[in-house]
Amino acid sequence: MVSAATNLGANAAKRYLEINTNKATRATEELASGSKASNPSYDPSSSAVGYRLTANVQSLIQASSNVSQATAMIQMATGSLGATQEILTRMKELTVKANTNSVGDGERKMMNDEFQQLVAQVTINANNARWGGVPLFSGGAGAATHSGAVPEAATGLLAVANAFTNTMNAANTQGNITGYAVDATVTADGSLYDVTVVISDQTFKAKVGTPTGGGALTLVSVSDPSSSISLNYAAATTAITDAASFQATLRGALGIGAGLTRASFTSLSTNSAAVTGGAVTLSAGSGTNAGTWALTYNYDNVTSQGTFRVSRGTEYYTSAIDLANYGTPTAIATTVSFSNGISLSLNAFDATNALAQETYSIVAGTQIIQAFQYGEKATDMLSVTFKGATADALKLQGLTILTMQAAQETSLKIDSAQDQVGSMIAELGGKAAQLGFMADTLMISIQNQTAARSTFIDANIAESMMTLQRFKGLAQVANSVFTQALNEQSQLTEMVKQVR
Repeated sequence: MVSAATNLGANAAKRYLEINTNKATRATEELASGSKASNPSYDPSSSAVGYRLTANVQSLIQASSNVSQATAMIQMATGSLGATQEILTRMKELTVKANTNSVGDGERKMMNDEFQQLVAQVTINANNARWGGVPLFSGGAGAATHSGAVPEAATGLLAVANAFTNTMNAANTQGNITGYAVDATVTADGSLYDVTVVISDQTFKAKVGTPTGGGALTLVSVSDPSSSISLNYAAATTAITDAASFQATLRGALGIGAGLTRASFTSLSTNSAAVTGGAVTLSAGSGTNAGTWALTYNYDNVTSQGTFRVSRGTEYYTSAIDLANYGTPTAIATTVSFSNGISLSLNAFDATNALAQETYSIVAGTQIIQAFQYGEKATDMLSVTFKGATADALKLQGLTILTMQAAQETSLKIDSAQDQVGSMIAELGGKAAQLGFMADTLMISIQNQTAARSTFIDANIAESMMTLQRFKGLAQVANSVFTQALNEQSQLTEMVKQVR
């Protein structure tokens, strides 16, 4: 039927033109993207399955990377244990060398000097086998115990006539200072003196003028500026006339010298209510070194920032909290973490008040466990255990070869240590082999799941090209028919005009 009001042919041609054009456009999208699920609305179910398989494949790829990293970690660790075995072999050789009457006590002493250096190297090896900053064979850290009320004190300070008293200056002594006096030196710098005191592994320095009777010598830690020690001068300081006499009297006050007992230092712990009441609980992590740690907290009411600080001799770490993030800053419940593995659990903690120094004793652990994900699920976890391989863990500390009997006893201890290290190497080697099979399994899974994903979302290039050509041609035909239908409408109008 031909109608002047409605061009049915043109409408039909237009509809098919749009259908063919859309299908040609979809084929173009598939060719350009390589995916038939470039628009999820085209095939929602296939897209959903494809996206899930894509997530699985990406997870497996990352898991494969985890396995590779774990394998590298074990290879590094077993290499370190191999070096320790070589040290133990040399130590065993020295015990044999010392266990004979062909050498005297003097020769054994020289052998023992080397032996003790090797014992120290065993611990160095264990602590230097680090992965991600964690010393794998250090044994880690065990439980942390709050030290309770401990006064800031120095035991063994000696009074030196007309130089030093046997007391510390409490007002100027602060921080985490625990250990024994190791050395003290004084050098002249014009009219001033450069003073250095070493306490265990912590060094304290000061540049001071001529000592004044009744005053104090205050030195600040080089590694931790918040720590300082202060020794009281005597009422008169006439015994200190130059750098040499200053050094001699200072060393005498610290018990450094022949026939003297070195002074020992103990840090202050106030046993505050925040700790004893359960508001702060300190826990150690795998990367935490054993020893005495000090905890402090300061609050800045201008910036509403609170800063926790933990320190141990030359080590110190900080962690800040923004009180603006807490509705009730006087009763905060959160966890504060430090980069060395220490964490604080806060329970109704009043963050608007400073926390005076608290000290904690963290004991050495026996092993460190490293875990990693080897599959797409969070429960796909494998743990690798690294046992302690320090001199203490291997029971080498305190051994000597100064006598034939000592050499014989030490030889047995070294045999045991070698067996222990060998067992660790074998155990880690088994884990490495397991990881090798895991890596193969992951590659197969990645290959298979990638193939499965392809069937759902990857475009069939040949089919898409055929579809594109087909519907491009049909679209052109529909466009031609549509044009012709419009012309028929014009022809009908001309016919009507002629009839009139």
